[in-house]
Amino acid sequence: MAPSCYDAAASMLLCAEEHSSILCLDEEDDVVAAGRKRARSPGCADGFGADLFPPQSEECVAGLVEREPEHMPRSDYGERLRGGDGVDLCVRREGVDWIWKVYTYYNFGPVTAYLAVNYLDRFLSRYELPDGKDWMTQLLSVACLSLAAKMEETFVPQSLDLQVGDARYVFEAKMIQRMELLVLSTLNWRMQAVTPFSYLDYFLNKLNGGIRAPRSWFFQSAELILCVARAGTGCIGFRSSEIAAAVAATVVGEAAVSGIEAACAHVDKERVLRCQGAIQSMATPAINTVPPKSASGRASPAPQSPVGVLDAGCLSYKSDDDATAAATVASHGASAYGFAASSPVTSKRRKITTR
Repeated sequence: MAPSCYDAAASMLLCAEEHSSILCLDEEDDVVAAGRKRARSPGCADGFGADLFPPQSEECVAGLVEREPEHMPRSDYGERLRGGDGVDLCVRREGVDWIWKVYTYYNFGPVTAYLAVNYLDRFLSRYELPDGKDWMTQLLSVACLSLAAKMEETFVPQSLDLQVGDARYVFEAKMIQRMELLVLSTLNWRMQAVTPFSYLDYFLNKLNGGIRAPRSWFFQSAELILCVARAGTGCIGFRSSEIAAAVAATVVGEAAVSGIEAACAHVDKERVLRCQGAIQSMATPAINTVPPKSASGRASPAPQSPVGVLDAGCLSYKSDDDATAAATVASHGASAYGFAASSPVTSKRRKITTR
């Protein structure tokens, strides 16, 4: 009997747990890749703009803009998040804070961090986590960052090694894999998301009069994009292209006025200006207010059993994309942009196992 799509997915997601690399490199190559990744400091600028933000043609940008809606949370997600309607803002904050701890620890690239938050937001907009299951927030964060790292990084730590710092729970690799499959199915296997980083070179150059933007602008833009991702609700309703244009205009400053019309050929200028206003109004990347959680919710309810939560989501998944579902692993050389880690968790670590 031919292997099922579920078996194929399980095999794919377990590849990083085996002796060989997800890129089919031998052990020596893995060690070299890991060493290079860990040796890169956040302040290293060599190849930052050229490798992470390649030039984009008008046709390419138009194609990316067309694909954007496939990689966004549900349209009502921001409103529900701010109003506590079935989505707890505290859950998102805890998940994003944990992602940032591990992202800075492993010196991952900024695209990896943004992708992980993108997966988290898209999942939370479509799937209601069960009440009283604090462990699932951390498990979801582990799965989202693991998937993002597999998409972007040349070296991916084993899933057990991703649980660093003051994690409240420790999950077995098998349980993390189940959560990865639940995330993949909920997001319809659309993991190669369009992010603001996809447009940075295009918008910075346009706003700079068609001249290659200074490398420092890429650093500032990357930092600002990650601030937007971590801050939460202010820019959730905007597209990646609109966020990228707003960030670029903010970094370029007054000099951007002359190039704003040319830069907005593929985006709505008014929405870009609104997004820029939201970015400039952010006082801090941290989320300081958490609205009360509403009892009502629009997402599908989840089973209450720890293992049942994952099994129900994975085994009930059916998609037209089964025949072509596979994660694309893309490597890049990029400097990480780190932020201060959130306050440590004081509760005792617990090991969560499957039975």
